[in-house]
Amino acid sequence: MKKKPSFISSIHLFTLLSIFMLSISFLLLEIVFSINSSRKREEELERSFYEEQKLHLKSEIDRISRRQEYQNLTAIDNAHRMVETRTGEAYAIVARYYDRMEGELPRDEIGASLTDILRSVSYRKGSSYYFILDSSGLVHLNREFPRFEGLSIESLQDREGKYFVREMIDLAMSAGEGHYSYLWFRNGEDSDQTQKKICHIRYLAPLDWIIGSSIFQENMVREIQNSLLANIDYVYSKNPEYIFIRKRDGSILNGPEKGRNVFADLGEAQCDVFRRMVETVDRGDGFLQFDCPQGGDLEYLAYVGEFPEWEWLIGARVTTEELQKKILAQKINLNETVKREFARISLLIVIFGLLSFLLLKRLSLYLTGDLSLFSDFFQDAASRNLLMDKSRLRFREFTELGTLANIMTRENIRAEGERQRNRNLESLGYLAGGIAHDFNNCLMGIYGNIELAQVSLDNPAEVQSYLENSLNSMERARKLTGRLLTFSHGGNLSPAVIPLLPLLKKTILPYQKREGIQIILTEPDEEYFLKGDEKQISLILEQIMANASEAITGKGGEIRVKAGRELLDDRFPGRLTGEFIRLDVEDNGRGIKEEDLPRIFDPYFTTKRMGRGLGLAVVFSIMHQHGGHVEADQAPGGGTVISLYFPIAADSADPV
Repeated sequence: MKKKPSFISSIHLFTLLSIFMLSISFLLLEIVFSINSSRKREEELERSFYEEQKLHLKSEIDRISRRQEYQNLTAIDNAHRMVETRTGEAYAIVARYYDRMEGELPRDEIGASLTDILRSVSYRKGSSYYFILDSSGLVHLNREFPRFEGLSIESLQDREGKYFVREMIDLAMSAGEGHYSYLWFRNGEDSDQTQKKICHIRYLAPLDWIIGSSIFQENMVREIQNSLLANIDYVYSKNPEYIFIRKRDGSILNGPEKGRNVFADLGEAQCDVFRRMVETVDRGDGFLQFDCPQGGDLEYLAYVGEFPEWEWLIGARVTTEELQKKILAQKINLNETVKREFARISLLIVIFGLLSFLLLKRLSLYLTGDLSLFSDFFQDAASRNLLMDKSRLRFREFTELGTLANIMTRENIRAEGERQRNRNLESLGYLAGGIAHDFNNCLMGIYGNIELAQVSLDNPAEVQSYLENSLNSMERARKLTGRLLTFSHGGNLSPAVIPLLPLLKKTILPYQKREGIQIILTEPDEEYFLKGDEKQISLILEQIMANASEAITGKGGEIRVKAGRELLDDRFPGRLTGEFIRLDVEDNGRGIKEEDLPRIFDPYFTTKRMGRGLGLAVVFSIMHQHGGHVEADQAPGGGTVISLYFPIAADSADPV
């Protein structure tokens, strides 16, 4: 007979061939992809580089424009602050001098002295002065127009026909101080040119003076323009032709040709370029390319913007030759990068192949080990019930198969255990019933004799003490009898509808007071009702809680109690179906060995060093008499979890 091939060897060979073929295919694809990708990257690089340069040029102009807009918007505020500050200084000088000289000099002499003092004061490099007039419009000081001094200018009008002196007087008399603006002659009273003038006035009542200072708004704008030009010259000093600024009339405001005019001082070619710039700005495009003969027949890429309130054109430019050099340098770097990537990928393919071979070798050993473990398990399971050691399995799928195999084995063990327990309980029940019946009859006789003795003895106090001790012992014997009766055939059941949660809280209350044990009760979202004998259900809960507390040693013990609904379909085949109330009591004590779990419900079986009894056997018997079930398992974190399955009461209208 022909020998069949090994499954592991076949997988090994197939995987190696697959890795080899995939590596060669991937390497060939990578070569083709690298060549095509390199070409596309070069094309995309040139395209994107031009776009980046255009965005860079635009961002430079936008940055300068934002600064210009901010400074232009703040020019008026700066002018208001300046004249207000200067007026405040003059007012402080006048007020202090008047307070000091009042009573020592006549009012007219104080006014004359103060006028002389303020006449000598100027600011902004001698371009701005103070003025003083009174509430009647009489001028006491006007250094800019001295011919007004001693005259009333109340009826004076500006170029808009506004009686600005009257309005300033009204402002001073009503508010005490404030800002005021008007149109005034820029270069003397005889000039036709007027500009907006900003002033601040303040009224001094003791002298009936209106003290003020003023400034042409245009002066502030010109300072901002000079500051902006100086900043641009400083920032771009290494490349002064990068940023260019022109007025719409052709005046050159920065760079090597500063102070010249495009139309008057430059050639027709540059005039044509400037006209194209103006047209580009008017269209709102911004970008243009042009040849500049003065720059050695270079081609430029430029972006041009506008400061409309100043009638300035501002642009940034770069030569296309410079762009081509940068693009070529980036292409060289790109090719070098592609070569390095190809070498790196080739090395990774070789390393991947070697690692895959080693990992496959290791994997075949693990598979062989897991398959051998399953083979040995099935050979042994054919003759006896054994549990598979899942910790020796290395793969999840095999571990899941091992779990299913162990479930099957445990079900077989549990079924055999239940059959054996039922036989044991049946035989032991008859014995326990007879003993309990006789023992109970004896106890009733003892109770009657002791009660007669209590009323007939001569020394009642001493006898009373002994009799109470006897009664306590007999009470415990009676309870034992009750347990024997319950174990044998359930005793006399008094079924009723019982709310589970109150009974549960009553049972765990004594254990909450014990030191070293924390009871964690997870209350359900709804009340659960079950049907049964309340005393026997209480007996079950007390026994389960007692076992859980005894399993805990030392401090830090926890007992978790949780109730919920569970639908049992195939959980206990042939026995329990439908919806049940599941009550879990979990402790973190010393736990129970896995091989002892099937025996903990046997009569007189115990894992304790001392003592034995019918505790869990009684629990098992009562649960089955109530149509429920009980099972035990190891808790996930150590300890034991006991699960009780109670049938839900069909009618919970009259709970006990």
